[in-house]
Amino acid sequence: TVPLDVCLLLEPGLRSVFDSLGDLTGVERLTLRSGVRTGRRLAVVAGSVPDSAPGWGCDVATVEDDAVVAVIGSTDLSEIVADREFDIPPMGFFQNNTRGADVLVDLARAAAEVRPDETLLDAYGGVGLFGATVGGDADHVLGIDADEDAIRFARRNLTRAGVDHTYLAGSVIDDIEALDAYWDVAIVDPPRKGLGARGVDAITSAMPRRVVYVSCDPASLARDARHLVESGYRFVEATPVDLFPQTYHVETVATFDRD
Repeated sequence: TVPLDVCLLLEPGLRSVFDSLGDLTGVERLTLRSGVRTGRRLAVVAGSVPDSAPGWGCDVATVEDDAVVAVIGSTDLSEIVADREFDIPPMGFFQNNTRGADVLVDLARAAAEVRPDETLLDAYGGVGLFGATVGGDADHVLGIDADEDAIRFARRNLTRAGVDHTYLAGSVIDDIEALDAYWDVAIVDPPRKGLGARGVDAITSAMPRRVVYVSCDPASLARDARHLVESGYRFVEATPVDLFPQTYHVETVATFDRD
């Protein structure tokens, strides 16, 4: 174990929490989360909650039987991206760079060029980052993600944004047909392993005119680009985004059009 005194990537709003932690004996894992623009701050403790927790200056929760339970304050967590507010599960996925997320939304919107009479697919949609933002340009948004908590929050977030939507908890590969609708444009934001051949088949099964691929791994993007081309899509452009400064990770927004 190497104790850290300084983290150059730590959000300033969490610095005071970090400095107040004190003795962490009995703590197996500690997760600090912050809504940069909402000011919400949450510490999630796995293991024993330290006696110093009331002085941390944030809400505190603990993990009990795979559930996150509030100990001090609440488990509410939210953030604002592209002028939309998003409620986030206390241990759920959300882009960890808020200003970078703004850039991703802007790039995805410009790439998608969704028209008011079209349906947008938000695949691997999480809590609805693209559905609630880019989806505002569409007639209807179809969303799918394997995380049931994320889907529950996505429905809440898109309702708040006034976006007409249908969101399904399920596998993109195995359950996308359950959406029982066609989509004109797809935005996909898969995990690091990418879509794979079966994922590409699922996304293109409705023959959307355009696929916007938000990738966090250039290698899986390159592999999937080949699958998309083999499926009748033409690579148009790709824009890298330094979403994870001081790391080797690169986010990319790539566009593919159906020939």
